Amino acid sequence: MVSDEVFWIEQDWSDFGDNMPTALKIAGKKDKGVGQYVLLVIPPLIDLVNDIWEAAKDSKIIDFQSFKQRAKVVPA
Repeated sequence: MVSDEVFWIEQDWSDFGDNMPTALKIAGKKDKGVGQYVLLVIPPLIDLVNDIWEAAKDSKIIDFQSFKQRAKVVPA
C-alpha cells in the first residue's frame, strides 16, 4: 500500500536486470487508474543503505556501536 493505493507486483524478480517487475494498481482511494499498469521507481541501492545507517544511528533502540561493528559495509 502506497499513499492509499494498493498495487499487485509480479513476484518473479529472477530477470530483474533485464526486465523491470510489473505493478498493477488494484485499488485506490479515488478509484482512478484501477487496473492500470504503473511504472515502478526503485531508488538506487546506495540510497537505501544510507537510509538504514541513518535510521540505526538515530534509533533509541539499536545499539549503534554494535550495529557498526557487525555491519559488512560502512556508509558512503
